[in-house]
Amino acid sequence: MDNSYTNSRLREIVSVFVKHGIKNGLGNPKNLRLALEELGPSFIKIGQILSTRADILPLEYINELQKLQDDVKPEDFSIMKKVIESELKNSIDEIFMEFDINPVASASLSEVFKARLKTGEKVAVKVQRPFVKEKMLSDIRILKKLVPLINLTSTTKEIIDLKKVIDELTEATTKELNFLEEMNNVIRFSQNNKNVKFLTCPKVYEKYCTDRILVMDYISGIKIDNVNKLQEEGY
Repeated sequence: MDNSYTNSRLREIVSVFVKHGIKNGLGNPKNLRLALEELGPSFIKIGQILSTRADILPLEYINELQKLQDDVKPEDFSIMKKVIESELKNSIDEIFMEFDINPVASASLSEVFKARLKTGEKVAVKVQRPFVKEKMLSDIRILKKLVPLINLTSTTKEIIDLKKVIDELTEATTKELNFLEEMNNVIRFSQNNKNVKFLTCPKVYEKYCTDRILVMDYISGIKIDNVNKLQEEGY
């Protein structure tokens, strides 16, 4: 990202934060959530990560940030197709027997598609959104520049260690944006639990995995927080 983008983005971030009353304090928890949503996918992800850190933020902020949804408008498939074919260095038709162009999930960093390999296996194809890694790391660099200028306090007067927050975000997002690390974690989990009868783990297809693409067995299921559906199915 060049300096012109960085400067423009910095102005946008400051403007949105000021608009929602976030200056030298975090302001109202709801306003913080609204600001993160307005700033787009990378800030939505930042909020989601923060929502798991009760050691950094007061509970009122944790509860509000947990409302940030991972239901983001999908990219035009022609854009995602270019990512897939560029990463796998082949056309979709050469790799997949079937490929549903409508994502089964669309999150802030990636989209997941249902497909079938030429060898017949039904798979989930996780594809990183174009330039999301560059944009998110650029946003983090901007936030690091802002750290010395901001003294954040919550509505309960607790001081927020912003440097600690940004360091945590840097580590978490760097890992999450490398799908090969996720692939290796799946493989390691599978190996460590291969003798546990009540656990199963989807197979990953290493041949089709890159740092921006992850291909593994497609397994349909029910989200753990969908209690009504779980009860209907007898769980």
